[in-house]
Amino acid sequence: MVRQFDTNYVEDVILKTRRNGRRSEYVFSIEFTSKHFWANNNVSLHFIFYEYLHNEYRPSFVEMHYKICDLILKDMLLGPVVRKAGITVCPLPPGRYRMMNMTFNREFPSVWPFEKGKCEEIIKLEPSGKDIARGDLVLSFKMLKT
Repeated sequence: MVRQFDTNYVEDVILKTRRNGRRSEYVFSIEFTSKHFWANNNVSLHFIFYEYLHNEYRPSFVEMHYKICDLILKDMLLGPVVRKAGITVCPLPPGRYRMMNMTFNREFPSVWPFEKGKCEEIIKLEPSGKDIARGDLVLSFKMLKT
């Protein structure tokens, strides 16, 4: 769910999740129109995880913080997901971006501190720290039998 976004930087933001079948994995798609040039790590992404405990989401110790170009070009955990979705170069010029049918990397750490939770995604402009967008993604982690 996209909670808010600044129309000075992005517009027409769409976040969707779905399953193709009863036993298939969830896939998510993100679409947006960027109005500015995202380069030289002037945009940062923050993923803050919350554990679902006692009917509420409580902050966990798991957080991931990335600069946009470092995530796209260098990261080994989420970078392959973004590159597979079609964003392979940085800087990102203004325009429409569609990252469709993304799933998490199968090499995601097999030990995770909780089974149910949510991830708050925050996209910020650096160095001012101004919010570009915020959203939430409800998650459940399950061990896959191979």
